[in-house]
Amino acid sequence: MHTWGKSDGPSGIRLSFILSLAGTVIPIALVLLALRPPEQLVPAKFASQSSAQSFQTKINQLQQTPSASPDEVHLSADEISSAFAQSDGSTTESAPVVTLHDDLVTGQFTAKVASQQVYVTVSGHLGAKDGYVTFEPTDFKVGELTVPVALVNPALQKKLQEQREQLKLPAFVGDLRVQNGELVIRPK
Repeated sequence: MHTWGKSDGPSGIRLSFILSLAGTVIPIALVLLALRPPEQLVPAKFASQSSAQSFQTKINQLQQTPSASPDEVHLSADEISSAFAQSDGSTTESAPVVTLHDDLVTGQFTAKVASQQVYVTVSGHLGAKDGYVTFEPTDFKVGELTVPVALVNPALQKKLQEQREQLKLPAFVGDLRVQNGELVIRPK
């Protein structure tokens, strides 16, 4: 009878060597995947002043009196990315990149992890509950490394809870969602 892991013969040595090699190669491969920049979500470009202005115009429409306010406004990913870039004085090359596809929002940004700059890409469902933005992730990547959502969701939800006040919706917003590749906002 053969016991696995013992090096009492050529097959035991090979198995031990293979396991040892895998224990070394796999972590290195994971680190390399995590540090490798992913494919950009959208072509890098400077924030569009017209898209940022369009974003602000639509938000202003929501703030009007209920009789003058539209039933809902639709914002494109370009409008959202340009508004982010304008709000922090950067370009879309260094700001978070936001894309909308079907009913998902995807954001891509850089973060420092152990003094290394890594790209983080997260996708999920955006919504509203009790006057606050909600986010339920469906996909999470660090560099080119896909991380199971079940591993990151508890930490992500804790972080969102810590920053809850930053996620408070303006008083004039009743609901939001991503639909057909657009952010749809309904007034109260």
